Amino acid sequence: QQLVRVLAVLLRVAIGLDRSHDRRVTSLRVHVRGKQLVVEVRARGRADLELELYTANERTALLAEVLERPVAVVAAAHPSTFTPG
Repeated sequence: QQLVRVLAVLLRVAIGLDRSHDRRVTSLRVHVRGKQLVVEVRARGRADLELELYTANERTALLAEVLERPVAVVAAAHPSTFTPG
């Protein structure tokens, strides 16, 4: 049951990352910064991710609850050098 809950909240965040329905997010990287889980996303070209970031962050509350740590979804700091992995 816990696995299903985690997968469901991940799906909610993923749906938020495609809010514009035009595949603006091409990749992401997840890492821990202090006590926070950070999801860095990379945009297609110079696509505006404002709506995707807002929507994904609005959907992180349940994920933070399940993981027992704060979660932030942010744009990659340097998209040209970002490599998933």
